[in-house]
Amino acid sequence: MSANRAAIDRLRGRLAAVSDVLLEKIREYIRAELEATVRKGFASGTTPDGQAWLPRRKRSGGGLALVSIAPTVSVEVSRDGVLVTVSHPRARFHQGGWRVKASGKRVPARLMIPGRRRVGREWLLAIRRGADRAIREAKRAGTR
Repeated sequence: MSANRAAIDRLRGRLAAVSDVLLEKIREYIRAELEATVRKGFASGTTPDGQAWLPRRKRSGGGLALVSIAPTVSVEVSRDGVLVTVSHPRARFHQGGWRVKASGKRVPARLMIPGRRRVGREWLLAIRRGADRAIREAKRAGTR
């Protein structure tokens, strides 16, 4: 957790020193990178840390099609951080798992976005790629 916090704090320090125009470009690229990372996770069935989701038990009917969840993901980037939300009404079951009332069996979580305490490596890399791309472009254009 401390490595994640330190990386985020370093990026936050870099963002504090840039102009509003460059900051908007950084936000745009971070947003695009994270959205691509989320789509990749949905397509590959992996958590933000790159771990495979536990397989679903085969059964007839039911299940939440990931194609219906993916379009409900939104990414907001500000000076203070990144907020990723999934607004699909049943996404909370996918993200947090649940207990079946009739049998008491626990259906495991299949994380789509990081938990509060840990940002996955792929997500940190996506944030860094977005920020680095915007800064490289600004340097080439001679702006800050």
